[in-house]
Amino acid sequence: VSFSVFGLNVGMFGPPLDGAKCFRDETRAKAILPRLQGDVACLSEVWTQKRAEWFAERLAPRGYHHVLCSPFGPGVPRVIEILREKSHDQSFPLYKRRLAAIAASHIEKNPLAAVKKLVAADRSVRGTDATPFFEGIAVNVLEEMLGDELIFGAGLMILSKFPFQETGTLFYDGACQVGIERHSRRALAFVRVEPATGCPVNIMTTHLPEGDSKESKEARKEPLRRIGEKISQFEEPAILIGDLNVVGGSEEYYAMLKLLGMFDPEKKNPHTYLARNFMAKILRLKKGLGVDARLDYALHTRDSRLKALRPVLIDAPLRRGATDHKAILGRYQIRRT
Repeated sequence: VSFSVFGLNVGMFGPPLDGAKCFRDETRAKAILPRLQGDVACLSEVWTQKRAEWFAERLAPRGYHHVLCSPFGPGVPRVIEILREKSHDQSFPLYKRRLAAIAASHIEKNPLAAVKKLVAADRSVRGTDATPFFEGIAVNVLEEMLGDELIFGAGLMILSKFPFQETGTLFYDGACQVGIERHSRRALAFVRVEPATGCPVNIMTTHLPEGDSKESKEARKEPLRRIGEKISQFEEPAILIGDLNVVGGSEEYYAMLKLLGMFDPEKKNPHTYLARNFMAKILRLKKGLGVDARLDYALHTRDSRLKALRPVLIDAPLRRGATDHKAILGRYQIRRT
C-alpha cells in the first residue's frame, strides 16, 4: 500500500489582531494551499489558532478531515502587553523603554513596518553599526523584557485523510532554553494512522530551535534524545518529518540519526532552506543560518514493513516568497506483517 507524508515550515505568524497585516500571512497561505498534498500533511510555525482553523477549513473539502494541533500560547497580543508594561518600567534604560514602546505600537499594526522602524530606531540610539534586527532588538530588548515567560506554543499541525488511531504531544519542557526559543513550548506531535487495514504507522513532526551556535546545537540534543526514546516505544514503523534545523551532512546530522535510531533515504543533502528568500530576508536570521542549507527531513525507522522512496522537494511555494523553506513529500509503501 502506497501513501505519502507532506512536511512544510509555513511561517504563519499571525494575525496578532484582526485586520493586521502580519508578514503577508494571508497572501502566503493562499500560495501554499494549492501545493499542499500527501495523505498526511505536517505543518510547523502555525502559531495561532485562527491560522490553524483557516488551514483546516480549506483543506477539509480535499479529504483532510482529521486534525491535530499542539496547544497554542497567548502569542503576539501577550508580547504587546508585556512591551507596553516594560516601556514604563524605570528599571530599564531609556533607549530600551523607547524601543519597547516602538515595538508595541507597530507590531500590532504591521510587523513588517515594525521591523523597519525598529532597525531605524536601534541605529539612532546605538549607531549605524548596530547588529541586525533579531540580534539587536530581540536579544537586547525582547528577550530581556519577556523574561522566561512562555508566549508561543509548539506551532505544530497535522492534517490527515486517514482517521487517527492515536494522537499525542510530547513537550520538551526544560530543554530548548536558548535565546528567544525559551518563549516557545517546543514539542513533538505524533499520530498513528492506518493507510490500509492492518498497516499502522506512526507519523511525527517537530520544529527544533534554529541556529548553528554551540548553544543551539546543545538545545537540540535533548529533544532529539527524547524523540528517540519515544520512537523506541513504538511497535509499528515510524516516520519523522519536519524542520529539524540540523545542517545536512554535518557532525550534528550523524549524531541526530544515531540519537533517533532512524534512517535518512535522501543521500544528496539538497538545500531545503534558502537564505535569499523573501521571508528569510525579513526575519534576518542569525549568522550560521544565513546560507542555503538542508534543514528539513523525512526520516523513518528501519522496518521490514515500511519501504521509503527518495523524498520529493517541492519548490513551487518559494517562487512566490510563500515561505523560506521548501516542502518535503515523503513517499512510502507499507505492507501487512
